[in-house]
Amino acid sequence: MAETAIIIPLRDGDSPDPADETLRRQTYQDFAACGIPDEGHGAPWARNRGADGVAATPFILFSDADLRWEPDALVRMRMALDEHPECDYAYGPWILEGGRGAEFVGGQIPFDPEALCSLHGYSYIHTSSLIRREKFLGFDDTLTVFQDWELWGRMWIWQGSRGAYCGDAPLFRTKFDPHGISGATPMRAEKRMQVLARFQSLLAVKDLERRGLLAPRKRPVMNA
Repeated sequence: MAETAIIIPLRDGDSPDPADETLRRQTYQDFAACGIPDEGHGAPWARNRGADGVAATPFILFSDADLRWEPDALVRMRMALDEHPECDYAYGPWILEGGRGAEFVGGQIPFDPEALCSLHGYSYIHTSSLIRREKFLGFDDTLTVFQDWELWGRMWIWQGSRGAYCGDAPLFRTKFDPHGISGATPMRAEKRMQVLARFQSLLAVKDLERRGLLAPRKRPVMNA
C-alpha cells in the first residue's frame, strides 16, 4: 500500500488519468493518485468522497487536474512532517499565473493561527497540502469558496493542528481563472465573513469547554 493517497477532483472534460507528467516526475513516488469525478457536486464533495473511498494511507494530499508540481514538492512536504511531528500538515508557496505573463506568489506565510482565525484572518494555505490522514476533518461542501481556509481554521480551533511551512521555494504552479469563483470578488467578501463568523462561533464553544461550562463535543468532521 502506498504511503500517500493523492485525491484529484475531476470535472467534465478532465483526463481520467490523474497522474499527470509533473506527478510522474516527483522524486518521492510512494503515492497512489486517484481521480474522483465531482458528478456536478463540486470539488469539495469529490475530495471528501475520495478520502472516504481510498485505502487508509498515513498521508493524504488533495491536488487539482491543472496543477503543475515541482519535482521535489512532495518530498519536501513529507520531510517537513518528519522534521515537525507537532504539525498535522505541510504546505508552502505556489505560483499563480495570470494573463500577459503576470505571476503572483501565494502562500508565503509561515503558520500563524492569528492570521488564520482572528477577525482579521484570511486564507493563505492552499488546498494542496500534505495532511496526516488521522487529523483530516473533511471539507465543508456547502461552501462555494474558501473551503480550504475553513478546513485549516477548524482543524486549528478544534484539535490544535499546525502547518509545517515549506517556504524555500514554490511547490507548484496554477492558473488564475477570471471566470471562475475565484474571480467573483463580491461573493468572496461575503463568504469570507461567513467563514470568520464560523471561526468565532467555534472559538466560543472551545472557550466554554475549557471553562467547564459545556460538555466536550465530538470533533466537527464534515461528511463523516
